[in-house]
Amino acid sequence: MDQLPPELIGRAVQDPEFRRRLLTDPRGLVAAEGYDLDDDQLEALSNLDADRVDDAIDALIGDLDDAKWG
Repeated sequence: MDQLPPELIGRAVQDPEFRRRLLTDPRGLVAAEGYDLDDDQLEALSNLDADRVDDAIDALIGDLDDAKWG
């Protein structure tokens, strides 16, 4: 399986509504937004746990804020 496009990941990190759509309907979002993902990538997105993804992103943002502001 190829990696997910960095712009898709970045947008999911920065935009909670986009992330929600990506995690609840990856095929619909990918089609609507014009991303080119293969079936394995779409399957992997479909299997993600939205709560765990949100927790990981919140932790990442918190760590970045701590590093920036000390």
